[in-house]
Amino acid sequence: MQAWIQILITSIVLIGPTVGQLTQARGVIHLDTTVSDGDYTPTEMAVFLQENDIEVGIFTDHNTVKWDCGFFPAQWITGKLTGWAIAAAVGRSKSVQSYGAEAYVSEINALNEVTEDVILLPGVEANPFFFWEGSLLFNSLSINNVNKHLLAFGFADAEAYDQIPSVGNGFFRTYSMESLFSLWPIGLIILAFQLLKATTNSPIRGMIKAVGVGLTVLSGLFLTQNFPYAFTRYDQYHGDQGIAPYQDFIDYVDEHNGLVFWAHPEVEVDRTIEKPPLKVAVKTAAYHLDLLYAVNYTGFSAFSEGTKHIIPPGAIWDRVLNEYAIGTRERPIWAIAEGDVEGDHFSPQLSETVFLLEEHTQKGALDALREGRIYAVAGPNAHFFSLKSFSVASELDRAISGSTLTAQPENVTVTARLSFDSPNEERTRIQAILIRDGEPIGNYSGDGILDVSFTEEKTLRKDRIHYYRLDASAPNQTRLLSNPIFLKSGR
Repeated sequence: MQAWIQILITSIVLIGPTVGQLTQARGVIHLDTTVSDGDYTPTEMAVFLQENDIEVGIFTDHNTVKWDCGFFPAQWITGKLTGWAIAAAVGRSKSVQSYGAEAYVSEINALNEVTEDVILLPGVEANPFFFWEGSLLFNSLSINNVNKHLLAFGFADAEAYDQIPSVGNGFFRTYSMESLFSLWPIGLIILAFQLLKATTNSPIRGMIKAVGVGLTVLSGLFLTQNFPYAFTRYDQYHGDQGIAPYQDFIDYVDEHNGLVFWAHPEVEVDRTIEKPPLKVAVKTAAYHLDLLYAVNYTGFSAFSEGTKHIIPPGAIWDRVLNEYAIGTRERPIWAIAEGDVEGDHFSPQLSETVFLLEEHTQKGALDALREGRIYAVAGPNAHFFSLKSFSVASELDRAISGSTLTAQPENVTVTARLSFDSPNEERTRIQAILIRDGEPIGNYSGDGILDVSFTEEKTLRKDRIHYYRLDASAPNQTRLLSNPIFLKSGR
């Protein structure tokens, strides 16, 4: 019993910046710089983070902005021209690819070495797939899913960023039997040559010559259309391909030991770009349901676009976590806050991911993300709202966010402490919901500091993993979301 009491006391008194041996570091994920469409250079962004007391910054400039829309007889060449015109009309012409992945990664890693107090990591915001509908000729053209983004980072080398798959970058472009078949117009050229050779003295040679020239010109058009004779797994001309291209992108990141998060999954875009004679509709439907269809991704952006359909109790996040808990999904997924900071018109303190670090390094930050040792907080007062501790404990052991406690399910205790350090020295009302397996099991409230304590008395199922998570709020639409702690039966 003494050990049990000691664990409870230890869990409650962890009110400083550390959780056990883990140090809390407030971070911002999704920073855009002048490498793509941001206002600050990487160096200026690093200074901006320091000035705002941010301790981890993850850069995710656009990996490519190639939106080619080619057409016969030279799809490849005309696509380059229209892609350039559309990118210019949208106002996006720069990317990690145009800057150079090696230069981008090297610059941020070098900054990390000299920037005090802030861990800096390179990454990309990717648009793996988009597709065209309508006609450029009849001004009915629309580009679909161009705002359907994933964030990827943590690759060991720059080459992995350079080769990242997307329609704009050539989605696994390879030479194959299809490449050989695409050279079929050469046969028409040979046929035309043989016709001319065989009819040298023919009275209808003029007519045959005209046919031969026509075949040669037609062959040239088809050869140009098929260039560069290396074909991608997906392209933008054959409609919606469902989850497949995004899953291939996720698998690529996973195979390269990177991390991948769905960005702003509840955002909807429906607007029209008009720069005469160009008129293009830009459409992206909310894609929160893709979290159910995709597998092996690291997590998703809960704030600020994930609050309606994903994070409420029993909604999409809980459906995914329960799939993991009953064994039909290999991995759980984690919630982050997404900053999308491009300059000083959006404070990095409005949407923070707080890291529980074992070491204050790039590896330490990536390990915390990979293992779910993070929590997300967003809103006007996000910088002052903290989850000081959160654990599930038995008499012998305890687990924190992202980890699993193996114990008899009965009589485990969930404890947490939340704190709001008001800049106005006022005690602020905090509210929290404790959620188990997608169902609310406790509501708590307090002023300034809120202690949560829940002893599990229900007989839980032994044939599945259970989990607990916290959803908390403070005034002025400020919200905090823990990541889950898992409980596995020891019997």
